[in-house]
Amino acid sequence: MTIRRVVITGMSAITPLGTSLQQLWDGLLTCKSGIQRITQFDASDLPCQIAGEINDFDPTDYLDRKEARRIPRVAQISLAAAIDAVKDAKLPETMPEPERAGVVFGTAIGGIDRVDEGICVLRTAGYHKVNPFVVPTSIPNFS
Repeated sequence: MTIRRVVITGMSAITPLGTSLQQLWDGLLTCKSGIQRITQFDASDLPCQIAGEINDFDPTDYLDRKEARRIPRVAQISLAAAIDAVKDAKLPETMPEPERAGVVFGTAIGGIDRVDEGICVLRTAGYHKVNPFVVPTSIPNFS
């Protein structure tokens, strides 16, 4: 087996410190924390009410409104980061050899919002009302 070289040509970051590499870097250099009170859901009954949320991300900057509503937030952020990385690399949108390109991304527990939504529907309306895409859209690697 021949080991092939990998070249990183573009990078991107969408984080609690900002939605660009520059915002992330500036935040790190100034020791800024991305941790704050939870705002994306009611956490008043939870013992921990802080998290590293991504608050200044707008999926419609990357996707049309209909597509943005259809896919989970983790996929929206993953796609946006991939688009930004391609731009950073100055690669064409249509790659001549797309099978030679890849994206590496990380998430702690992306897609959990879809699981929570599915559980709520299951409890209140029954299994027949649960969206059949709950599982595939909650798995981060499917993003």
